[in-house]
Amino acid sequence: MTAVSELPYEQRPPNDDLSHMRGEYGWPLIGKTLAMLRDPQALFSHFYREGGPGCRISVTGNSCGLLVHPDYAQRGLVDGGT
Repeated sequence: MTAVSELPYEQRPPNDDLSHMRGEYGWPLIGKTLAMLRDPQALFSHFYREGGPGCRISVTGNSCGLLVHPDYAQRGLVDGGT
């Protein structure tokens, strides 16, 4: 059996499980959308204080990782080919 990390990038399964990250999703479907529309700076500051520079959040019904530190954002956006 081949480990996922050994598969070519385009053949790897999607990683939709963010349960290992701190954070909260909020209300079903709308998540934290209303809080983000009301005051995005306060929302991101709250998540940074509670969850650190990388945490999970749900906005407009989409679960995602929130990367609020430049180094983490770079790691999340740059594909090293592995």
